[in-house]
Amino acid sequence: MTVDHLKEVLSLYHNKWSKHYPAERQDTANLDPRNKEKVLSHTMWMCEQALGFLQDPVSVPGSDVMLTARLEQDKLNQRKVEKAMRWLGFIQGMLFYTGHYTIDEMRAHSASPDEP
Repeated sequence: MTVDHLKEVLSLYHNKWSKHYPAERQDTANLDPRNKEKVLSHTMWMCEQALGFLQDPVSVPGSDVMLTARLEQDKLNQRKVEKAMRWLGFIQGMLFYTGHYTIDEMRAHSASPDEP
């Protein structure tokens, strides 16, 4: 999944469901999984956060002196993408758990446009 596709999927979920479940971070230590409204409110907050992880990465000017800094920034950007991917998995799990999508529907959301 490309970063652009990841943004599209997260945006799809956030745009469709945040009007029904306003994004709000919940105290997860006390979050009752039977309270699906709060679960989905927290899930929408996670969508917002994951989209934030994927904002245009900081670029470091290109000079030989800056090579180490660029490599470190690239690693940081990659970790943010990986975190957004993990969060997408949780988000999709909650959307399935609450009955908003089937696994096949979310598989189609996540498939690359060139996949059959």
